[in-house]
Amino acid sequence: MASKASRFLRWSGVLGAFLLLPLISLAQGSGTGEQTGGPGGVQATESGPNLSSKLDVAVQDDNGGDLLLLAVVTLSTVEGKMHKQANAEAGHAVFEDLAPGRYTIQVTAQGYDSAKQTITVAGPHLIANVRLHRKPNEDMEQAGFSGLGGSGGDLYGMTTAVAEQRQILKISQALRDNKPQKARMDLEKLYLDRSTEPTLNYLYGEYYKEMKDLPKAKLYWQRTVAVDAKNLGALMELGQTALDEGKPAEALPYLKRAAQASPTTWHPHALMVVAYSKLKQYPQAVEEAERALDLGHAQAAAVVQPALASSLAAEGNKEQAIQILRDYTQEHPDAEDAKNLLTALTQPFEAPWPAANLSDPSASAFDFDPMLPSAWIPSNVDDKVPPVEPGVPCSLDTVLSKASKRMTELV
Repeated sequence: MASKASRFLRWSGVLGAFLLLPLISLAQGSGTGEQTGGPGGVQATESGPNLSSKLDVAVQDDNGGDLLLLAVVTLSTVEGKMHKQANAEAGHAVFEDLAPGRYTIQVTAQGYDSAKQTITVAGPHLIANVRLHRKPNEDMEQAGFSGLGGSGGDLYGMTTAVAEQRQILKISQALRDNKPQKARMDLEKLYLDRSTEPTLNYLYGEYYKEMKDLPKAKLYWQRTVAVDAKNLGALMELGQTALDEGKPAEALPYLKRAAQASPTTWHPHALMVVAYSKLKQYPQAVEEAERALDLGHAQAAAVVQPALASSLAAEGNKEQAIQILRDYTQEHPDAEDAKNLLTALTQPFEAPWPAANLSDPSASAFDFDPMLPSAWIPSNVDDKVPPVEPGVPCSLDTVLSKASKRMTELV
């Protein structure tokens, strides 16, 4: 009896395995993925499950060729949570060490409609082809944010819907309040559909800066300027980060572009003082310091004057440097660095002046606040408004009458 039971169990196992073969084949075939939108496809180069899978995403243009523009590929879980992200280099992005499961690929590129595709990772190496379609010409100029300090001319201009603008302002406020995790939650929601928008990439850079992850912060700022070459905030951050890393030659191109992007802003010129001083190019440092003072007035003087004095002394203009420092220390009695520099300059030395003993200004002295989008006026607006002459009357009734008339015309 036991022998018959044993044989029955063996034959049952064989028969069960035979009946399950089609289901096993179907399960393995599901590793080829499922396409949820647009032409493209997924193929597995090897069959069989693997705990560590590699996914190669090929981004194609309308004609099926490799997309040569910058494209951002986002890999998310089916629940919508971002898992990984990469730039498509020459039309290809690679994700490694993926766990088996279902994922959503989203690809965005400036001037193209975004594309989504769902795949199932089940083999050691898969290839997914995602094709993008160019937006209609009439939509090209409105294909995203003008960006912070963007080429649109308005420092805080955005060409998005009101709801998205409010969301961006909410993210910016969270970063100002030192609540990076709160900012991250809202950023992820917007970024899934707009991963090439310069404003969002800039904000992601600020988030990672708050998290002390400068390599990732730099990556997002570089993505920002790749799409918006005149983005003042990202250019300033890249310049200051290079100075903090002791790379003044690398910082200068970013700072020069920032000065060109916003000719009325003094901050890039102040940072160029540091860069030129570290490169021992003191005449250029003096020139940039004077330009910063012309643009920033009292705001710039508070941080630029000690650096200007140091550069003047190194250039040989010791007396002028001493006079600047004396005036500065009277207005800022707690400025120990300026006091120490003044003491060093007033010590008797044989000619020529030992400029090598001077320390170059540090970029940390010019640690500006991030240029986050704001619903309020820019912080330096008063520097751009000419002073009102004393004694000039202001007719409030006339102002209100004209304002009311103008509002009626607009309505």
